Amino acid sequence: MKAVILVALACFASALAVPRPESLEVARAAIKNGPIIQGIIPELNQTIVLEDVTLEIDATNLKGVFSLFGGVVTELNSLSDDLSLDILRLTIEGNVLVPLVKLTGRFDILGQILLNSGLHELSGAGDLTVTGTGITAYIHVKLRLTILLKVQISTLTVNPSIVSCEGSAPGARSDGEQVDINQLCVGIDVRLQEEWAVQGPTILADVIEAVNEFLKDLTLQDLIDLITPKP
Repeated sequence: MKAVILVALACFASALAVPRPESLEVARAAIKNGPIIQGIIPELNQTIVLEDVTLEIDATNLKGVFSLFGGVVTELNSLSDDLSLDILRLTIEGNVLVPLVKLTGRFDILGQILLNSGLHELSGAGDLTVTGTGITAYIHVKLRLTILLKVQISTLTVNPSIVSCEGSAPGARSDGEQVDINQLCVGIDVRLQEEWAVQGPTILADVIEAVNEFLKDLTLQDLIDLITPKP
């Protein structure tokens, strides 16, 4: 689950890393034309390179320490959203859809995996490929203004879902035999909801802290200027 969130954060960071215009004319025009700004995620690059990461995984069917090296996310060019920023209510709300996303890299893992035959030791290293389809997330953000009129996130709600996934990790072994990681994808949406109910609040608290650090020097006008669709 945390690996999925890291990928999402990388996408979010890429979305925010767009050039800021020299003036606020676009933002002023948006306010003049109405208090709602829709479609606020800029077009993403198709390829995003991830930083190397090591995570402790404590999911229903997988526990242990997982490391990802040289991770690359691709196929994001079809990402779409109907998110809207309500300037008067200070809210961002809507859905993000990722029809297809692919993660490749090199992995190292040591832990336990729950298969049909029970709990087994899991270890290995090598190439990793994971493809997810039909990933959606409903997002609701409540913003607040500090005494210095800087923007901060007050509350964040995310309800994720996924249609299916598949992958390959030839180096993953359990009891000396190669593990078919596609077994982990069976019923993935149900498990995603279960895991999110438990781990979601902690993950979202970390996301709020990280995003607020990014926003700490931005006024509401700066944020509007940043996310307003450019002519």
